[in-house]
Amino acid sequence: VEVGGKVKQGSVVLTLEDEIEFTRRYLEIERIRFQDRLTVDMDIDPQALVAGVPTLILQPLVENAMRHGVDSSDTDDSRIQIAAHLQNDQIIMEVRDDGEDLKKISEQNNSAGLGLKNTRARLSELSGEDYSFILRRENGWSTAQIVIPFMPAKEQTKGESQ
Repeated sequence: VEVGGKVKQGSVVLTLEDEIEFTRRYLEIERIRFQDRLTVDMDIDPQALVAGVPTLILQPLVENAMRHGVDSSDTDDSRIQIAAHLQNDQIIMEVRDDGEDLKKISEQNNSAGLGLKNTRARLSELSGEDYSFILRRENGWSTAQIVIPFMPAKEQTKGESQ
């Protein structure tokens, strides 16, 4: 993983396209479990698909959305939205759920959950201090947002051989 022109050893980076595919496979299993109660929408910028991202960076966010949004919902229909787009040489990834578990946001902003602590650590390993990881609740949605510098995965791989 490139940080300051150098690659950190032991970091595993893949394309956002591969990360989205892993996430889709996970959600296929969850759809079997929840059947008609779960709707998933994806809004992925095709230009963002070549971005290098830490392996399984989205899965803990989707798992939290499942646990705190779908599992805890009393309604018959729960929604998860996954989005990724480029903006100002950064890739912005978001996982949103329409669950009403407000306790989730305050606990997670204090990094209480192991999955979120690991996510922060992995982001720090990839990007040093040049990332943001924000949890918020607005307009009926709980949102986990990750912002990292955009770098095509192939450029990161080239750096590993140096």
